[in-house]
Amino acid sequence: MKTRKKCRPFLLSLLLCLSLTACGSPGGDIAGDDWRTTGVVDAYGTVARDGEEIDVCACLGPKAVYLYYDNEEHELFDTAVLPTDELGDEDWQFGEMSLSDFSGDYNSDLRLTLFHEDMSESYIVWEWEKGAGYLYQPYDSYFRESRVVDEPPADDILTEQT
Repeated sequence: MKTRKKCRPFLLSLLLCLSLTACGSPGGDIAGDDWRTTGVVDAYGTVARDGEEIDVCACLGPKAVYLYYDNEEHELFDTAVLPTDELGDEDWQFGEMSLSDFSGDYNSDLRLTLFHEDMSESYIVWEWEKGAGYLYQPYDSYFRESRVVDEPPADDILTEQT
């Protein structure tokens, strides 16, 4: 019995070491795997910054859109904070992303469309400003607008054709 009690801490330590080894490195580079192939990337794009073009990966989190350099290092490039008060609950999914220069300052701004379970969508706009990063633009954004299009009843179509 005493032998079992003495071995228990050793066995627990060994199990802990084995489980940590199975987790791999923080960059996700186990046996040549690339973090970008794990399903966490929602979109890819190219950001223009001061005349330079930078390839990025976008990952949507519950509080922000995270832009990472499109390389194996999993290095954060920039962040755009989501207006969670306007979005309401977290029943949304990633829709589309645009990294065009909407403000005309030769730097990429961010436009994001989110789809909600109630068949509505939210369109969120951030403009990039040097020294401040992505700034949310509430007057250019809208939230929970219906995506359902009402079609005319079939009777109206028949009477118009005859």
